[in-house]
Amino acid sequence: MGVTTRAPLAALLFMVASGCGSDPVDPVPSGDPVVAIELPVEGQTVNRTFRVKASCAGGCRSLEAYKTWAHMSDQKVELATGTTSIDREVSLGGLTGELHIAARADGESTSDYAEVTIYAMNAPDVTEVVRTPGPVLDFDGTRVLYSRQTPAGWQVLLGRGDPASDKVLRQGAGRPDHGVIVDPDLVLFTLWRNRIGPSILGNYYDPTYPDTDSLYEWRSGTASLLSATSLTRRPIVEHGIAVWQEGVISTSTWRSPERMPLQMRDLATGTTTTLSTASASLGIDVGPGPSVAWADRVGDGQGAPTEIAWWRNGAVTRFSAQGASYMNPSTDGASVAFQTTDCCRFELQTPQGREILAEFLPASGQRWYDKYRVESGFVAWSRPGPGGLTHEVRLRRPDGTTTTVASSIIAREPPTIRLLTGTGVLVYDDVLVRAGSGPRALGSGDARVVERDGSYFLVYGNAVYRVN
Repeated sequence: MGVTTRAPLAALLFMVASGCGSDPVDPVPSGDPVVAIELPVEGQTVNRTFRVKASCAGGCRSLEAYKTWAHMSDQKVELATGTTSIDREVSLGGLTGELHIAARADGESTSDYAEVTIYAMNAPDVTEVVRTPGPVLDFDGTRVLYSRQTPAGWQVLLGRGDPASDKVLRQGAGRPDHGVIVDPDLVLFTLWRNRIGPSILGNYYDPTYPDTDSLYEWRSGTASLLSATSLTRRPIVEHGIAVWQEGVISTSTWRSPERMPLQMRDLATGTTTTLSTASASLGIDVGPGPSVAWADRVGDGQGAPTEIAWWRNGAVTRFSAQGASYMNPSTDGASVAFQTTDCCRFELQTPQGREILAEFLPASGQRWYDKYRVESGFVAWSRPGPGGLTHEVRLRRPDGTTTTVASSIIAREPPTIRLLTGTGVLVYDDVLVRAGSGPRALGSGDARVVERDGSYFLVYGNAVYRVN
């Protein structure tokens, strides 16, 4: 009749010992277990807490939900257990970044497993502005650019986060990777063509797909291909221009070409110009003017030195040093900061001359990115603290006043300067520093910090949060 009975344990032991009850009722429903995760959903962004809801159909002896880290599936933390269902609010406990939420159900002889990837934040004082059904690519303070997968292919959408009313800029093959909203009628976005999958040693690459992005421009209702071999994952779009590198990753070495074309597009006229045919994958920046700074290869051969090329008003200025490479430039149109590989120095070139911002031991590392930034006369940079055992962050104002905004930072490498505005607002690692208020933790070093009309937003996964 479909009813399962359960005898008391003592009675069962008596029946077995006496030979009675040779056909005891199996307390486990028959069939193979089938596990499903209802919450959280794939790609969801969660902040501080989240709800985990899972179920098991079929023959289930036990059900377990746990969290793991990307590429570290052997390290797991149990969230909840049950027999056929789990429904529980879970605290992240300070964890941030990409997490895997998994559920495993064990049956009588088989088991089943399900997993979703979520993006975790630990931001204590933020307000959710918009949540979309797919990854957010950009946010301009009003409109959100995002993607979602449909049976007809990937869509790129622009609007308020509702696919029923938002504009579909493109639909088809290729996963949207990054994008920039220039204005309501002009958007740039990339489609990632590389295929990556998990393996026991991390990621593996499928050599049948080049590791490049297709760069598209959506202008006044029409999407057109700008580059089929863009190597700049996020197009650098500022001050009326877009800049990107082109090339194809070698399928034998998984390295980018030593010398690559660097393209600049005037967004007002729609014309594209080649700035260089020898740029290296060692940093690009765009400043007012507009101005563009990048690293160029000097000479031929693999590992040839690089110099800083600085384009302003149609002319290029170059900075180089005998036996050293300059790389990773940051410019505000009037000054340019860069790194040199001999003794790992951060240098700043201003109209008044050259100075050294910081100097590290050679063993500390030679290819750090985003450890300094210049903007509208402000300069922010990381440097060794007293004794060289810790790090600190400094901020120089246009009047020359320099302050130490953070000190005694213990980390393997210097703090990352993630944002510097023309008013001196600074974000390093996951800390926001504003005039008139003390440093505050943003709760996510992985979220992209966006400044729009004096407000600050965190763009992460499928959500946008306003920093209160």
